[in-house]
Amino acid sequence: MKMTDSIASRDVPARLTSSSSSKRSVDLISQLIHAVRTPHLSILSTSHHQKTVAFRSFSSLTVPAITKIPSFSWKWVTLAAAAACLSGTALEGEVQADEEVSEDEAENKLREAVQKQMSDGSPAIYRIVLTGGPCGGKSTSLSLVSDRLRSLGFIVFAVPEASTMIITGGGKWKSFADMTPDQSMAFEGNLMRTKIALEDAFYAIAKATNEPCVILCDRGTMDTAAYVPKESWEVLLDTFNWNMMNLRDRRYDAVLHLVTSAIGAEKYYTTENNAARMETIDQARALDFKVLNAWVGHPNIYIFDNSTDFQGKVKRVITQVCQVVGAPKPVDYKRKFVLDSSAKDAIIPVVYEQFEVEQTYLLNSKGGQDKTGYTYIRRRGQNGSYHYSHSTLAGIPMEEAQRESIDKRTVLERHISGREYVTLLKQSDPNRITVRKRVKCFIWNNQYFQLSTFLEPNISLTVLETEVAEDNRHRVEIPEWLEAKYEVTGDERFSSFKISKIGRGPSKLHQAKLRRSMNQQG
Repeated sequence: MKMTDSIASRDVPARLTSSSSSKRSVDLISQLIHAVRTPHLSILSTSHHQKTVAFRSFSSLTVPAITKIPSFSWKWVTLAAAAACLSGTALEGEVQADEEVSEDEAENKLREAVQKQMSDGSPAIYRIVLTGGPCGGKSTSLSLVSDRLRSLGFIVFAVPEASTMIITGGGKWKSFADMTPDQSMAFEGNLMRTKIALEDAFYAIAKATNEPCVILCDRGTMDTAAYVPKESWEVLLDTFNWNMMNLRDRRYDAVLHLVTSAIGAEKYYTTENNAARMETIDQARALDFKVLNAWVGHPNIYIFDNSTDFQGKVKRVITQVCQVVGAPKPVDYKRKFVLDSSAKDAIIPVVYEQFEVEQTYLLNSKGGQDKTGYTYIRRRGQNGSYHYSHSTLAGIPMEEAQRESIDKRTVLERHISGREYVTLLKQSDPNRITVRKRVKCFIWNNQYFQLSTFLEPNISLTVLETEVAEDNRHRVEIPEWLEAKYEVTGDERFSSFKISKIGRGPSKLHQAKLRRSMNQQG
């Protein structure tokens, strides 16, 4: 490969060199890699005529992953490079127009390269829960999802449903109605301990493989909350020193809820294919609702109803799992609405979970824009317990998002420890403030909503966000007990990134400008 630009030394700070003809493409790489603070980086060569950009990220490791992809997939290149920088490993690649390589093949190659260099440099391990009401298609989905992932090169572990193991093994010696409170607590507590032990055992084995792995869980820890009274659940948490953030938010990368066939596909509901299933149709409906509510608050819930035939439902599940395990992963289509000011105090007539969220943008994101990407760290807490994450975002142009009434972003996200979070806070952008929000998560009409009220800066803004499937991306039904003033999907003025600029300098003036901007939108 001909070198047209100089190569950065491993012993000097990062710098970028490029020819002006490929400046836009190089800038995309530069923006994202700088956002994740790579120690050493250089653009090796650029050629507008050949549509190529070669790049290398240096670190203490020297074994590179080499990838060639078509020129139209710039975003995958930037995120692959970012993943290497996040992991502290080396990544080397070349972007080149190649008619013999399809976009899908190119994307898969990059996913494979990134998967090997995520997190701490070890291969990625994903934990995904398949849950839902009785007879929702979990068993079939688990089997087909496993086959699909194995065909993509993942090692797949399927954690069996603990309750079925215990019940069929004689652990449920009498009906729940006949159990004393102490007997019920003993059953549910040991069921939870069995679930956790099984999942932890599979995770330890997955880590030992040193290969990309997916752990599929037939139900998860929070399912137990659907089977016991609230008071008993709280006693369980206290007795075993468990907390909701650990059981629900930190443990799994995604929760897939398969709605029972008793809702929308009643003629297919049966108890004959599972010896542990005893619920009537009405009981199955009620249980489905309880299970779904038990998971409210998890950052990545996906609901699969019976609006299509069973094959269509399973296909949607497989597609979603493939998105979750992809690195980088495209998120669902998002819609955002500004609500009436009274919404911040609105009574939510369904089960919801409330969180305090703090979002801090890092120093190098001051050069980014919503349309090109930026980096932030987030602290999400409930009842004094917190979950921390680091995210790099690359977005579609805002004008495109507004035109299509969607917001489809590509996010590279990793969980971080509290210690890492505190360290990264020292790199916060001094020209931005930390955005604080009170977020209420709830499910209504089989849609997952987040109701966010901005606390800092105090700009009297409450927004409602929801994720929708691709085939329903232009059709969103707002809960009847909330009043949406207007839609702001793709409008950068209403992004946390934009709002974080308010509060520096003459804050009242900035806030007044934003309010005027909002009023003009309305």
